[in-house]
Amino acid sequence: MSDITYIYSLEDPRYKDCIRYIGKSINPNDRFDIHLKNFGSNDHKTNWIQSLLKQNLKPSQNILDEVPTS
Repeated sequence: MSDITYIYSLEDPRYKDCIRYIGKSINPNDRFDIHLKNFGSNDHKTNWIQSLLKQNLKPSQNILDEVPTS
């Protein structure tokens, strides 16, 4: 198991500094891919991502912090 957990944001590419989601993951790149492919959920974040994808856009992911997993 990883000793580091990453705190990340998903930001709207249409607006400067528009954070729409904060998450944490030990593997943020894999987690980002899961966010983009999560079609079964009907929550605000998923609906927002799907609306971006329909416009040929993707959210940007930024690592905000690295913290111990414990």
